[in-house]
Amino acid sequence: MTTLHAHISIESADCDGRYSRSYIETMNETELSDKEAAIALGIALGKEGAVNDFSDLDFKARVLGNRVSYHEHSKVFISPEGFEVQMPTDEGYSHSEVRWCTDNCDETRSTYRDHTAEAAGY
Repeated sequence: MTTLHAHISIESADCDGRYSRSYIETMNETELSDKEAAIALGIALGKEGAVNDFSDLDFKARVLGNRVSYHEHSKVFISPEGFEVQMPTDEGYSHSEVRWCTDNCDETRSTYRDHTAEAAGY
């Protein structure tokens, strides 16, 4: 994978314990199609790379919208490399970290851990 994607790490805690997970979010079909159309239009016009392509911005906006709750208080820290979201919940907290990437990564790589269960030997 060499298109833009996001490495997402989430840590949360509630009355049942602490959890963490990580996964890679990729562009959806619409975003990929928009990117291909902009590239094709640029080539057809003889202005390769000069045609507006908003697919990367659409992707980043979708990922941000999926991590930020519009119904809870959150702290969001945004940088050119990604963003972090800190949010208290009724029973604990949730912390997400998202990093943008264009490297060739294995998009199926993901993790999930129930730290409390692991500590109890499960």
